[in-house]
Order: sequence, then structure tokens, then C-alpha cells
Amino acid sequence: MLGRASRLKILLLTFVLVATSLFGVQTATSLAFATPYSGNPPGPTNLTVYYHNLTTPVTIGGQYHLKIANTLNDTVQAYAATGDNISATHYLTVEFTVYPQLSGPLVLNGTVYSWMYFSQSGSAPTSGHITLGVSEVSPAGTLTSLGTGPAFSTSGTAPASSATSVMITGPTISQTVPANDSLMFNITVNGGTSQVYNAYWGNVNGTFYYSRASVSASSYLEVSGMYAANSNGRPVYSLSQSALDKNITVYANLTDPFGQYDFASWPVNYAVENATGKILASGVMTPAGAYSQYAFMRQYDFTFNYSSTASGSLSVVVNGTDNTMHNYLASLGVTYGRNAFGTLQLYVGTPPVRVSFSVTDAAGSAVSGAQIRVMQLSNFVGSNVTGDSGVATMLLSQGNYTAIVYWQSVNVGSFSVSVNNTSTHFTLKAGIYSPIFIFEDQSGSALSFAQVQMVSPAGISIPLMSGTSNGSISLTNVAGGEYTATVFWHGSMVFNGTISIDANGVHAVNVAAYMQTFEVVTSSGSPVATANVVVVNSTTGIYSGFNTTNASGLASAVIPYGVYNIQVYWKGIMVYNAAAQQLNNPTAGTMTLNSSIFTISVKAETSTGSALPNVVVSVYSQTTGAILSAVTGANGEAAFTVAGGNYTLTSSISTTYDLTPVSQKITQSLQVSQPTSLVVKFTKIYPSVTSTNLFFIVIGIIAVLAVAAAVVVLVTRKYMKTGSGQQKEQKNKPE
Repeated sequence: MLGRASRLKILLLTFVLVATSLFGVQTATSLAFATPYSGNPPGPTNLTVYYHNLTTPVTIGGQYHLKIANTLNDTVQAYAATGDNISATHYLTVEFTVYPQLSGPLVLNGTVYSWMYFSQSGSAPTSGHITLGVSEVSPAGTLTSLGTGPAFSTSGTAPASSATSVMITGPTISQTVPANDSLMFNITVNGGTSQVYNAYWGNVNGTFYYSRASVSASSYLEVSGMYAANSNGRPVYSLSQSALDKNITVYANLTDPFGQYDFASWPVNYAVENATGKILASGVMTPAGAYSQYAFMRQYDFTFNYSSTASGSLSVVVNGTDNTMHNYLASLGVTYGRNAFGTLQLYVGTPPVRVSFSVTDAAGSAVSGAQIRVMQLSNFVGSNVTGDSGVATMLLSQGNYTAIVYWQSVNVGSFSVSVNNTSTHFTLKAGIYSPIFIFEDQSGSALSFAQVQMVSPAGISIPLMSGTSNGSISLTNVAGGEYTATVFWHGSMVFNGTISIDANGVHAVNVAAYMQTFEVVTSSGSPVATANVVVVNSTTGIYSGFNTTNASGLASAVIPYGVYNIQVYWKGIMVYNAAAQQLNNPTAGTMTLNSSIFTISVKAETSTGSALPNVVVSVYSQTTGAILSAVTGANGEAAFTVAGGNYTLTSSISTTYDLTPVSQKITQSLQVSQPTSLVVKFTKIYPSVTSTNLFFIVIGIIAVLAVAAAVVVLVTRKYMKTGSGQQKEQKNKPE
């Protein structure tokens, strides 16, 4: 076996080989890495790749590329001066391809994000948008689009006039990218025709622009396998105290879809602990075989002599980290890579017992994929993951343990188990639930189609969920615990707090929304039917309530707590408008909306002041063109209910007086802003008797009678004269 000095020389030589093969330099290169990460693995895993510029092209998918992405940031000397700044008017696009191509399958299972430094100048900054597209690159260079995220709309301040980081949301991807393929990130700016955009990445003239992408993945650096072998090369788990050669070699395989360049630059540490947690040995493992940046797996080993080790269990812990973790920059937020751990359980003297654990959810159903970590006192003993049947097995010495079940990175149950020859199977009923949430207003009525964003106790974001028409949202097999929940309804946040998941079934969540009743009345207090009540959020402009009043003038709507503009429309006219009204009191009762609706009272009279019935009165709205009509009754009156505004009032009548047709039409303009009463006088309805047809007929009759009388008189006189002559003649006639 190699001595410590020899292993150190090999390790140093490996660093030089890695640097040379990665960056194409011909001489030894000084690497400036960040401080290696130590501690438990973070979760969830977001793999970060940084954007770089190359001076010498590399081949990816049979094509030459100068713009690449990998897990090394710009503190690495090879990239310390390879940044760039490109500029374009109206349209700008830049592509970065992961290099080297993937050494192993990369399982993508979430949303891709990019942080790119931009600046903008020129006019119309609000007319542009930025998108992030992701493509798969085959070994033949064929591009397959994996999707494009929503557009990031530019504004007067984003991007700013100087270089600022812009977060761009890419597509949500759920698929496996096979080995030898690559990923391409395409960032496109489509802006105003006179808008100038600049994109920055890497070290530009001494300023670092850490432009990068974050890929949500479930395959990453892993300690994929561990075993121990004796001096004959035979795998062993139980270490005999009677063996003459008590040297064993522990082997660990590290795998990474990005290849050996992603982890081989960093030491792989090991530690051997006994059951009480005492460190019996620790150090750096030696890599076996030649380094290849393209290789998916590399094996490491170390040799341990257990001759002075007491009987009992031994835990071997292996710790490896990748470049993403080592080169993570705290200033970039919560995007980081992976710290991989592997464990191996060995036993000195006492043979181990094969123990099986069945994990079920709260309903008793088997759970596949749950992690079981076994502790003895405060010392880690071993771990495994349940299979399709919900069972995980491991070798344990006889004794008392605590079995902890993790689901979705959350501790969902701790169980005390006592292992002996007859007690080897344990059922662990974990706090894993399938709840149904119903989000209710203050009166207990469900809110339909609420949108909910939840974050698990482990800090894992659950994708935005939308409720059903009955207000329910169902979750399946989630870890119990306190969840942070933000609920949006009608564009308003109605809940932001914690929700405890501790059982199956229905969980009612009361939110900041309530049923508000509005009463629409006229200026005189009369109820107004068929009025439309509109409630608009004063900040967002989103309509949060709409309803139509009933015969009693009432309309109700469920309103999120907030500040609103309340408007009432009646017959196409806004009759009420109140801005910045605070609505957040479920016990406030009915809100009365005194609308600009008024009564117009019209009385038709003759010139002498007498009531005039049967007058047709029409009111014409100069705003909507609507016409209302009525006929005056015996009292000469007609009334109308109208919205405030400008109107034309027309009063008309047609009748016959003393056999004479008479009509009159009176038109006048009204500006209605209060109850209005007016008298319309018709001066032409009762003309003087001497101007009517009846008068002339009477005169005619009188004239006819006068003429007839004159004729009678004349005839009579003539007759009398004729009679007198005849008498004289008779007297003078001889007998």
C-alpha cells in the first residue's frame, strides 16, 4: 500500500492533471478555489452552473463552442479573465452550453432559473421582454427544446442603466437527460427598436458578473456504493477478531453526471467511528485509477487496521463534495450544490443481525422512498431507503437504537427499537399524510379557485396550487409538520402564515375574506333594483367583487380584506364612485351606497293652471340615449327615476277642442343633480271660442237661419200684397 507521503504526491499530481485537462493550459496552473464546504448535505438540490467565455473553442455535440457553462465559478484562475460584455439594439440573444457533455444521466425535476447581468439605454424601456429557453444537445449536435419560461417584462428600472442582475424564470422540466448529451441555456432579449441592451458575464475588466443558471435536479454527486474487503480482496462485513491479518480496505464509488471534473479536484474524506461515536481513524481517501474528466464514476479507498478495536459496530462515513458546493458564493443567495455522504456499517466480533423496517403513512399504506437513519445514542449507525414494498433492510448489532424516518427531507417519526435474534422486523408508522385543505372566508364559506403557495418544514417549495370550485386543495403523501402557506384570492393575499399538517382528512383554513352586503338607494333613500355593484382593488386594479342588486336594492360579494374603489352602475351610468374604502370588518353590517339617482316630477297644466291629463312626457338621456315615457293622469302628473346627468324633456299632447284639432309639443333641457319638479304649461290647448270650428259652424247656422227668416219675411210680404190686389179687383168687377 502507498504511504501517506506518496498519496499526497499523487493527490497533488491529480489536481494538476485536472486543471490541465479542464482548461487546456500547457503548464501548471494555480487554482483559486473557495473554502471547501463541510457539514450535512443541503436540500433540496439546485445545481448551479456559471457562464464562461473561452478563447479556444471546445467541441460539444460535434459543434465548436466558445460560450460554455460549468460548475466552476470565476474565482477559478482559468476563468478569472474570460468574461464578456455584448451589446445589441432591439434584439439580443446569447447561448451557453454545458461543457463537458454529461458523463451520466441528469434527472431534471423542477424549474430552471438564470441570473444574468443586463443594462439598458435608449427609449421605450418598458416595451421589451427577456426569456430563458433550455434545449437538450445530442452527441450529434441536434437541439431538442425542453421549453421556454415566461417572459420577464422590462421596465424603466429593470434592467437598470448600469449592469444589474435580472432573475429570469425558465421552463419547468421533468425528464432525464442521458449521458453524453448536454444542456444549452438560451437567453433572448426582444426590446424596443431604439433600445440598447448589454449582457455581462464572468470577469469583465476586473469586475465579477456571476451570471449563472440554477437547475433543479435529483441526480448529482453521490457516494453510490461502499464496501470493505480483506487482504485477499474478499468483501467483508463482520470482522473476525481471530483473523491473523486485520487490515481491511474500504472502497467508495463517487458518481456525478457532470463527470470527474466536478468532484475529483477535491479531497474525499473518511472517518471510522465506534458505537459510542469515538473517531478511531480519519483522513483523505486515495483515488484509484486514472483521472478522466468525462468519466461518470471514480473509486477511492483507504486501509484500516482493526486489531486494537473492541467488539461492536463500526461506522465508516465518506464525505465528498462537488465544485458547485466548493465554489458556491454566499452573495448569490440560496442556490448551491451538493455535499455527498456515504456510510458503511461494519462489525467487530459479534455477527450482525439483518433487520427490516416497514414504513407506512398515517393511513397504514406502505411508503416507498422513505429514508431510515438508525442512531445509537447520538451516534449515526446506518441508513437505507425503502423500496417499492415500503421495506428497507440493514445489518445491525444487537442492542437498542432509534430509527428516524425522513420523508421529503423532514423528520416524520422517531422510533425506539430493540434488536436481538428474535426481534428483527419493525413497522414504523410515520407522520406522512394526505390532507385536504378548504380555504374559507370569515363566515365559513369555501373560496373557489384560491391559489396557494406552500413551503414544507424542510424549506422545499411546493409548486403553486389552484383550488377547485368547492374551495378544496388535496395533497398526497406529504410530510407532517408546520408549513408556511400564502393564499391568494382575487389577486389579493388573504393568508400568510403556518398550517399544521398532522392528520389526514379535511383541514379548514380561515382566511382574510368575508361576505360584504351593499344596499344601493336613491337620493331619497328608495332601494334600487338591477344596479351593478363593482368592487375594484385600489392597488392592483383587479375586480374583487361584482353583483346585481335585488328588488330590495341589496347585493352581496365575498371580498378579501383590503382597500377598494366601490362603483355602482345603473342603466349604463355610474351613479356611485367611492375611492380607497377599507373593507376588512365582517361585523360592520350592510354598507349603504347613496347613489346619484333622482326623481323628476312633471305636472302638465293649461294656461289657466288646470291639470292636464293625457300628456305624453318623454325623458331622453344625453349620456346613454335611453328614453323613458309616461302619460299624465287625471291630476296632470308624471314621475321618472333617473341617474344624475343631462336630459331632454319632451311633453306633447294632441286633442280636439270645440271640434278643432289642437296639438302642442314642449321641449326643454334638464341637468339633474337633485330631485327635480317642474310644471309644463300648454297655452294652445284651450284657444278662444271665436277661433274654433264650432264657433264658425254656429255663426254659419245663425246666418242660414237669418237668411231663411229674411226669405220668409219677403215671401210673406209678397203674398200679402198679392192678396190685397185680388180683393180690390173683386170689388170692382161688375156683377
